[in-house]
Order: sequence, then C-alpha cells, then structure tokens
Amino acid sequence: MYKSQLAGLIIDCQADDIDQAAAFWSDTLGLEAEADPGANESEYRHLETGPEKMHIEVQKVNPQRANFDKTTNIWD
Repeated sequence: MYKSQLAGLIIDCQADDIDQAAAFWSDTLGLEAEADPGANESEYRHLETGPEKMHIEVQKVNPQRANFDKTTNIWD
C-alpha cells in the first residue's frame, strides 16, 4: 500500500520585514524562527520543528509575483 506524508510547508508573506512575519508565525505555531541556512537569508526564515517533523519556512514574497502550484484532479 502506498502511503504519502506532507513533508514541508512554505508560508508566503507579503511583508516588508521577514523577521516580523517570521516572529508572528513563530508565536502562532510555538516554534523558534531562524535564518534558513543555504537559502536567501533576506527572503526566508526556517521554523524549527525537529529532525523527524515537517519542514516549515516563512517566505517573503513580492506582491507582483505569480505562484503556480501543481494540482492533480482525478475525475471518474
């Protein structure tokens, strides 16, 4: 039987200050926020979840940016 699991979550924030946005989500979710190592530190903050938990990041986005997510629909 095939099983799947949600591995990560990126929270897009249209904000001037990524640290302020990360602090909001950090307080809301009860997780520590830190700069995401290896990523553009001016646009991302990692929320510490632990080694076996889902990866969560807060991302600063430009209001004129387009975001496309792949969705699969199955019709009978």
